[in-house]
Amino acid sequence: MVGVAALVVLLQRVGAESVLRSIERIGPGFLLVLLAPIVGTVLHCWGWLVLLPKSLRPRPALALAAYVASQAGNELGAGVAGEPLKALVFHPTVRGRTIVALALDNGTFIASTALCLAGAAFLPWASTSPVGARTCAWAGAISLAIVLVAVLLILVAPLRRWDTDSGRLARFVHVLDAARTALLSQPRLVLGSVLLHLAGRL
Repeated sequence: MVGVAALVVLLQRVGAESVLRSIERIGPGFLLVLLAPIVGTVLHCWGWLVLLPKSLRPRPALALAAYVASQAGNELGAGVAGEPLKALVFHPTVRGRTIVALALDNGTFIASTALCLAGAAFLPWASTSPVGARTCAWAGAISLAIVLVAVLLILVAPLRRWDTDSGRLARFVHVLDAARTALLSQPRLVLGSVLLHLAGRL
């Protein structure tokens, strides 16, 4: 609803006729403009689903609906507010196991973003200006460094020793420790998730 309201305001400012003329200039390629984000969203949804145990994966239509709803929440809430919506499609008795996949999914999404930024810096067709290339290079390098440090910390440092009596912190540590276990036991699935998210980004 907020998105529709924003669209109406923008159309009033820009002018519907101006938008229609732009669509006419683009021609049939406008269908690709609509198709690209749809395909990207499906790929990102698969990047999340592959990290879930097969027995817990929701129906494709339900999974996609949850993912789209979560993206809407993220757009309105600093990129994180919609993430809990993905967990709500599961029964409370198994929700804890799905939250581990959710944490991993956020990590693989960040990794794919870092790779995309790094690629934009070095692929000549990905950036049209030297300033843009330098910006992407720095952003990509910093993002990749953060991802590598996070992975090393998760792999090297057993998190259980950081456990505490504090309920929320204890749950957070438990999720991170479970993510570490999943990363070590299913590295191919984690890599597959990164590649699916990267394909969605591209």
